[in-house]
This record gives sequence, C-alpha cells and structure tokens, in this order.
Amino acid sequence: MTALLINSCSKKEYLSNRNDTPETVRKFLTVPEGNPPVLQRISDAIATQENQYHFLDRIIQTNGMAVWNKVIVMPVNAAGDTLVMLPFADSAARAVKALLACRITRKGIEFMHIQAKDYELYGFGNEPHTFNATFVATQLMYHHYRIFGDTTFKVVDGRLFNHDNATHRLPRTFHPLIKSPAQRNARTTVSAVYECIGYVQTGCGELRRVAGDCRYETEDCKWVITIMETDATNGGGTGTTPGSTLPGGGGGSGGSGGGGSTVPSPWLDPHLPIGPQPPPVYMDPPVTPILPGSGGEFLLKDENGYYYERLNELEEALNADATLLLACPELQHVKQHGPFFQQLYEFQPMIQVINRVNSLHATYGTFAFQYLTQTHSLVANSDMFPIKITTMPEINKVTATNETLLEYFRLHINDFIQRPSIVNFSPYVHNGVDDTQLWNAPYENSIGALVHINMPLDGTVIESSYTSPSTATQHYQFTFTTMKTPLDGGHPVSGNRRFGTWSDGSGSSYFYIGGMDKYTTNAIALASGIKGLFSTTGYQDADKLWRGIIDNFAQFINDNKGVAAKQTDSVARINFELLEQYLKKEITLEQLKQELKC
Repeated sequence: MTALLINSCSKKEYLSNRNDTPETVRKFLTVPEGNPPVLQRISDAIATQENQYHFLDRIIQTNGMAVWNKVIVMPVNAAGDTLVMLPFADSAARAVKALLACRITRKGIEFMHIQAKDYELYGFGNEPHTFNATFVATQLMYHHYRIFGDTTFKVVDGRLFNHDNATHRLPRTFHPLIKSPAQRNARTTVSAVYECIGYVQTGCGELRRVAGDCRYETEDCKWVITIMETDATNGGGTGTTPGSTLPGGGGGSGGSGGGGSTVPSPWLDPHLPIGPQPPPVYMDPPVTPILPGSGGEFLLKDENGYYYERLNELEEALNADATLLLACPELQHVKQHGPFFQQLYEFQPMIQVINRVNSLHATYGTFAFQYLTQTHSLVANSDMFPIKITTMPEINKVTATNETLLEYFRLHINDFIQRPSIVNFSPYVHNGVDDTQLWNAPYENSIGALVHINMPLDGTVIESSYTSPSTATQHYQFTFTTMKTPLDGGHPVSGNRRFGTWSDGSGSSYFYIGGMDKYTTNAIALASGIKGLFSTTGYQDADKLWRGIIDNFAQFINDNKGVAAKQTDSVARINFELLEQYLKKEITLEQLKQELKC
C-alpha cells in the first residue's frame, strides 16, 4: 500500500509524449464517455505513474483491464472525501482479479492495489463498513455480479462471512442477496451485513402448530450485500486526515499537491497489511477468497448435484411450513401427543439453569443454549417412545414409585443402551468444569448438570429442568436441551428431549422418552447434510438407540417383579430419499408433497 504524490500531467499529455504506448495501455486508461469526471481524474493520475514506471503492461497481464463503467463510488466521511473502487477484470478467465481503491480528497488522490489472492493481508472480522478480508470479498462478489452477472459463489475460506468468527476453513456455497442501485453513477455504499429478520405467526392452536398448519416463530438470518444510494458527486473533499483504509498524502489535477510520501511509487509495489494478522490456519491460502458461478453446471448445482434453484425454492417453502418434509400420516400419529410436543417446542430452561450457563460463558468461553425457537430452519424430527406399567418394579427390594423409577433411570441410563452401541452419557468434565458431583446429586438437586454424549459426532446437553409434581397423575420429568460448549462445539440440530413418568388415575403408569429437533442451519446447509449425519440412516440409528433403551427399560421392570409393555411409537421425520430426488429435479415440489401423502 503506497501513498502517491501525483503531479498535474494529464493523460492526454502523457499519451502525446509517448509514441510507443501499447494499445492495451491506451485502452486501459480510456474512460468511456458519460462517466463521472472523477474517473478521468483517476485515469490521469494512473497515466502519470505509468509515464515514470511503465508498469501497466504487467498489471494487464496479471489482473486484466480496468472496467471503468462498473466502478463503485462511496462516501468516506462527512468532509466529502470519496472512495472509488475500480475493478480489474480478466475477460478470458471470467474473473475479477483485483481492485484499485482510489481515495479522492481536495489534496489529491491516494491509491491502494488490492489483489484477490492477497485478501488475507487485511485481517478478519465481521464489523460492517470495516476494511478487512470480508470487505474485499464483498467487493469482489459485487463486481462479479455487475460485470459477469454472477449471483452464486463458493466461499473458500471459513473465516469470511462467518458471524461466529471461525478460525478454520470450511468451503461453502454462498448466495448473497444483492440489492442493486436504482441508478448508475450515483454515490454508493457497498457492505456485507449479517441480518436477522424475525417472523411471528399468532393464532395457532396447539395441534395446528405442531402439524405445520401455521408458521412457527422463526428467525431468518443471512449475509446480505447491500448497495445504498446517495446523491451523485464528482468526489473531492475539504482535506481531512485519512482513515485507516488508505495512507496519507497524494495530490492530483484537482488538488494542490500532497504529503506523506516524498517520492512517488507505483501502486504495483507490495502493500502493507491493514489490521491484525490472521490466525494460523490448516492449509495454504487459496488463490482467491471466492469462486463465482460462471454459467454451466457450477452455477446450476452444488457439489452434491443439488440445484441451487431448488434449494432456494425449498427455503422459501420451509419459511411458510416448518414441517413441510414430514409425511402427513406420521404427523397424524404425532397429533395424539400434540400438547406434549407443543410444550416441548415452547420449553425454556429454568432460570437457575440460564444463570448457570451465563456464568459459565463469562468464565470459560462459549457455553450457549441451542433453543428450538431460536433456529429458523425446519422441524427435522418429532418422536415419542412410551411404555405402559401396570405393576411397579422393585428397586433395591423397595417397590418403586413414579418418582423413584424416573430417578433410577436417570442415574443408570447407560445400563439400558443396547450394546454394542458406542453411545454413552457422562458428566461434562473439561477445562475446569467438572459436573460429576452435580449430575450425581439426587432428584432436583441435579438441575443444571452438563452431560457429554459420546457418539459418532459428540455433543453436550444440559439438564434444563427436573419436575416433581404434587400429585401422582402429573408428570415427573427431566429435560435435556442441546448446548454449544468448548468441548463438543455446537449441534447440527437444536432441540429438547424429555424423560418422564405419570399415572393415568386407574392404577397404571406410563414411562416415555420424547423429543423434538429442528435443524440449526438453513435449507442449503440441510441439503449438504443429507449425505452425512442426518441421513435416513442417521435417524434410524437414533431410533435404534431410543427404542433399544425403552425396550431394555421395560425388560428391567419385568425382571424386577413389575409388569410393563411397549406402546405404539409416534415418529415423524424428514424423508431424505424424497428430498434428494426433489433437489436433483427428479420430482417437483408438488410431487414431493404427493409422495408424502399431504
């Protein structure tokens, strides 16, 4: 990054003094008619530097030609300083390879040459209107959109456009919402902001909401590239101290000289990094932060062969009906437990649990609930596995009650897992947090205990409630809520699972395991997970776990002088095979609904 001292030589003077100017250089410096006069000032300043250093041939070979009619003119400050982003595009490669940031003040013009491959130099962060790697990627996306019409990109660095500030690299598909300016040559601000828009639907009965007859309370979050208009201007200002985007100094045909740098240097020279250096990463930097969809299959499909058109259509449909992908006959089974699932959906942890999580977060880092109502995605699973108990068993030679039976189950849950399953529940022990004593405390005293689940993708839940009612016909129950923790990270699903007992008033009791999950991510991320953990096989494994536990617990009751019998399961979840057919355009959305018997 270099500050330039620009003399008053114009492009016409420069061209008239050289007879050997390559035609490509002349073309590079030619500003089409009808553009703001400030662009001619920039071209004149570049011509002056070319007259001394003769570097534009190398720029053109490396980065392509200047695209003057696709510039962005942005205000810098209240003093009227202007920032112009001039893209350099390689038509043959169909790529925007660099940008020239031109800051115009009354004192002159300052330049910074930004090459796409050098995006890491500017540090990472998610603050809007801050010059960093995300800002560079935003500008590149927008210019790809303006020059080549690209609207779909693959972000190859996980630290870009990541509101969780990830330090690892996870390539992912990116669909920015680009709000185009209403008119050309207007002063424009381009920025990327992580926006969340809440939707609330009222008047939904308990069963209707569970069955998907109305919209859940949701929150739709996405990165949005916004372009905001102000009055058109020719640039220039009153001459203030430049900010951190460009160095001080500069002068030009519209100014009176400059300061900062006493010897002019071409902006081809290596520039200095802005902001903190990026953290260590696991692989070499990619040659570009984003890869545009450029017509053909890349633009049409993702790496799984799913059409972006279908992904977008699916996301819109799911905003209207979170249970869209659940088969209607299965939903009818769920309806008989409608009040239970409604309570599970609306459940909030007890205040003492919330206070504990807040304290852990403040002391140890990322501890956070993953609420069902916080995720904006679809219902992935609702299930209920009950057994009927007509005679209570003996535990330690004492006839159990609903309360003691539930507590025995909680403390011995691993004894009922069908082996050779690797799943195991254990108190959370990590980095100064040891919940062994809390988990083993009796009954309600265990509220707030963190539980680590050993499974193919480990996870953490918290005992978010424990209820011992005053009457036998009410539910004795405890609830697990999904958590994001330093040990296990976050869950791909957000949900609650409840374990409870109750009496029907006629001498029999029921024990049940029931849960509801929603995908933490949106429809696009869901599609990527079809081939992973949340495939049909993945949920079949979950069914096998809970059915195995309920079977073994019923057997435990029968082996200890009790009488228990399984009742009909109620399970509703996504049909991933049909979903994949839809995303690959093998069936339409209406055919998908027909196959789901809706």
